[in-house]
Amino acid sequence: MSRRAARVRWYRPDMRCRPSLLIALVLLTAAGAGADAVPEIAHQLPSGEQWLAHFVRDILPYWSSPEALGEPIGRFPTFRYPDGEPIEADELLRPEYRALSEHAPWIALRLDRTYTRMISRQAYVLGVAYHLTGDGRYLTWAKAGVDHILDDLADGEGSFCSWIERGECRPARPERTAQDLAYALLGPAFYAYLTRDTEVLDALVRAQKQLFAAYRDETSGLLHWVLEASEDPPEQHSPEQLEIVAQLDQINAYLLLLAPLVSGAEGERWRSDLVSLAKLLIERFHDAEHNVFWGRIDAPEYRRLGGHHHTDTGHTAKTYWMLQRVAQLDGDEEMARFARAGGLRLLDAVFREETGAWSEGWNEDGTLRGTAGWWAFAELDQLAATLALVEPRAGRHLPRTYDFWLTYFVDHRHAGTWPFAIDPADEPPVLKAFLWKNGYHAAEHALIGSITGNALRREPVTLFFAPVAGSESLALRPYLFDGDGEPVRRLPLAQLPGHERLEVRFTNIR
Repeated sequence: MSRRAARVRWYRPDMRCRPSLLIALVLLTAAGAGADAVPEIAHQLPSGEQWLAHFVRDILPYWSSPEALGEPIGRFPTFRYPDGEPIEADELLRPEYRALSEHAPWIALRLDRTYTRMISRQAYVLGVAYHLTGDGRYLTWAKAGVDHILDDLADGEGSFCSWIERGECRPARPERTAQDLAYALLGPAFYAYLTRDTEVLDALVRAQKQLFAAYRDETSGLLHWVLEASEDPPEQHSPEQLEIVAQLDQINAYLLLLAPLVSGAEGERWRSDLVSLAKLLIERFHDAEHNVFWGRIDAPEYRRLGGHHHTDTGHTAKTYWMLQRVAQLDGDEEMARFARAGGLRLLDAVFREETGAWSEGWNEDGTLRGTAGWWAFAELDQLAATLALVEPRAGRHLPRTYDFWLTYFVDHRHAGTWPFAIDPADEPPVLKAFLWKNGYHAAEHALIGSITGNALRREPVTLFFAPVAGSESLALRPYLFDGDGEPVRRLPLAQLPGHERLEVRFTNIR
């Protein structure tokens, strides 16, 4: 390993974003574009086609390589080196990982585990790959991951292993967090959205019903973090914990995406649970003075700036984003106004003019600290892009934050994204795949960028689905958005017998 490879250069406030080729092309082509009823910001942002190119070139290769797909395919490894090679717990670890593990023991202690949430997230990535490209290979690989989750990692009683450790399903059922159970459903939910597979959809409906029955507090309506106290050093878990992610990630992982697809009495219950959780986020976790959503609220010491427990710009942005989308789905104008006003205030407050980046959080005195990590940066971009559909000024920082993302988060050598901003001249010994990082956020970031990039231009968005052959009256939506869908082409999907490759052009996205 060279000296250069051994050095990590963290992003410094005095660095300036240089215009990327992508943004430069956008600005050059915008000069001759018509702008009737099109927001001015639209032509400063990448188009859907440019986001597709970014996803296929910069993100997908790291998550679709033979090393990423596992053996057999669908058993996606949780831990991989920056070049893509899986990390085996009993191997002689590479020097760069041994050095890193000194600073991240919470990763090193768990190398002998395979996490269900990471398998689910990678199935989501491969589903997005099919959604954007129509290439059936990605869908079959996503299905392999979904089948592994539903066939091997479900315990038959409405719960899922949080991880597999030396062949055993762990931890005990009452010790599994509500957040882990939510993310076990992420990949299957996206697959059901693409295919309308009734067996998968029915499994999701049963799992959600059992999860809420077990975890929801009858008095408050909030979901418990765990059902029994447990310890997974350095973490301790208690049923008394009131965590925002126990509520928010049910919305984010599957409820919002599939609520329009679940029919009958179960569909009514899903919508009721979705709206109920959204309102509880406002009533119990929101702080109007600081314009923040507290990450944990079961004791006064957690309701303060400068702490941890998920009180940061990423979770606040994600909550406003989810609330805005729930309001759109439910027709709740009051919630929509709340999310729009709070979201706009947040975006302006946490954008750092001197760097062109989003901030990660706040110090105790309310001042901003650091540059957001990859997932929070993506959530802030997604909030801004979505709000720009109804309030164009919400997108005013996006030309610079998109450029920052493409320059400092993308690994331009091996693809994928770094967990924090890295000087592109460096080759740092930093993991891009571990127990809390997969391609989920980068894939969703590209999908949202693609949809909103064209929507802001008043141009159609093309997405691919895979319904059962001959299906009629499909309720097709462009991910978490509303839009008018027009089927363009239906062809047999060779990789998934009995299903069709359905190409849909969406307009009037909102």
